[in-house]
Amino acid sequence: MFLLIPVLLVVAAPTFDNALSARLKLCEAGDLRSCNKAGWMHLTNKTAHPNLAEARALFERACHGGEVRGCYNLGHMFDTGTGVAPDKQRAAQYYETACDKGYPQACSNLGNLHRDGDGLPMNRSRAADLYRLACDGHEMIGCRNLAELHVRRAAPFLDPAIGWSLYERSCALGDAASCRALDARPPEK
Repeated sequence: MFLLIPVLLVVAAPTFDNALSARLKLCEAGDLRSCNKAGWMHLTNKTAHPNLAEARALFERACHGGEVRGCYNLGHMFDTGTGVAPDKQRAAQYYETACDKGYPQACSNLGNLHRDGDGLPMNRSRAADLYRLACDGHEMIGCRNLAELHVRRAAPFLDPAIGWSLYERSCALGDAASCRALDARPPEK
């Protein structure tokens, strides 16, 4: 008679340092997506202190090489002042680059800067165009922001019906705030 003894095979999970090292090697070999991911790892490192200067350098390499997410991440760093002095105009330049290359979150964030006149001249028409691009790219916050312009009748957007349909679209994309707005919608007169 044979006795079967289960064997537990333990495979060591890759450490943060190993994963980062692998991304950096790929980045050095010209993989710009890995440069962006390594930058993100530096930015969001929860096992040690984030290395924001290295994150910025990697995002710059990715962006200048044509990796759109690197441009978006640089824009976000300058927009929020993460690891750099806040600079809304530089944020807008990086967001514009990423938006022009089809990255909808960048279009939405750039729209916010135009809507609020935050480092740029206030331009709600330009904001709406950017939100529309974001929404067409299935970016739920861009849909919500465009909806808010219409529902709040922020000139020149005076059609709440369009706004409510945009809230529906954003809710369907998973935006809880848009779903709450629909739940709180006043009854039609």
